[in-house]
Amino acid sequence: MKTPISPKLAKALPTPFFLGIQWLRDSISGASRTGGRTRQSRRGGMATLACAVAAPLCWGVLPLSLQAEPIPPEDLAQKWSFYGEGSRAAQNRMFYMEESMGSKGVMVVSPQPYSGDVTLRFEIMPMNAASVCVAMLFASDPGDDDTLSIPEGYDGSMGLWTDKLDSYFFAFHNAAHDRTPFAIRFPAKQELGQAESNVVRSGEFSTIEIRRVGETLTFSVNGKPIFEGKDTHPLKSGRIAFRLRGIPQQTASCLIRNVNISNP
Repeated sequence: MKTPISPKLAKALPTPFFLGIQWLRDSISGASRTGGRTRQSRRGGMATLACAVAAPLCWGVLPLSLQAEPIPPEDLAQKWSFYGEGSRAAQNRMFYMEESMGSKGVMVVSPQPYSGDVTLRFEIMPMNAASVCVAMLFASDPGDDDTLSIPEGYDGSMGLWTDKLDSYFFAFHNAAHDRTPFAIRFPAKQELGQAESNVVRSGEFSTIEIRRVGETLTFSVNGKPIFEGKDTHPLKSGRIAFRLRGIPQQTASCLIRNVNISNP
C-alpha cells in the first residue's frame, strides 16, 4: 500500500522535485512490505518525509516554501488593480499585459500587502526588444504603513513611484532604456544592485526570483543569482506589482505565468 502524497504538497513542488518524491517514496515503501501492514504504513509515512529532505540533493533543485501562494493568471487579470493605458487578459494559463500607443507605462498591483520575508517567483516572456519589465516589492505609502494611495486617474507614469511612494523597484530586460538589470529603493533612490549584462531575452520565458530576507535583497534569473543588495532599514510591508514600459516608437507587452509568492 502506497502512502499518498497530498494534493497540496504535489501542487507546491516543482515537477522534478515531485517526481523525486514519488520515486523515493515507492522505493522505501516497497522495501517495507515484508514487515507487516502496520510497519509498512509507518515506513510509507516516513518515506514521504525522508524524500522531502533527500529529493533536493538528488535533483539539484530547491522547492519554494510549502507556504507559497500561487497567483492564477485570472487573479492577475481580474483581482489585481490595473493602471495605465493598455490592456490585460488571462489566456492559455498565462497573464498577458500590453501598453497602448502613447502609454506612459502599464502595471498591475496586488490587492493585499505582504510583510516580513518575501520571495516572488515567476516566469516572464517579453514579447519584443522594447519591453522593459519591472517587478516591485513592498509598494506602499511613505513610512511604516501597508496602505497604498494611488490617485484617481493615474496614468501609469513613473513619477509617482520615484518621488512619492515607497518600494523596492527591480528592472530587467531593460536594454531599450540603455540599462542593465538593477534594483533601487524609491523614493530614497538607494541603489541595491546592478547586473553586468542583460540576461533576459525577448521571445522566451525566463524564471525570475526576487527575494527579501531580513536586510538582504537578491535578484536571480533561471536559478542563477545576478546581484544582491543590503538595506539596513528595510521596508516592512506593502504591495507587489508588475510593470511594463516601452519606447515612444514601440509599445511593451509580455506574458507572465507560474507566479508564486512565498511569505512564511
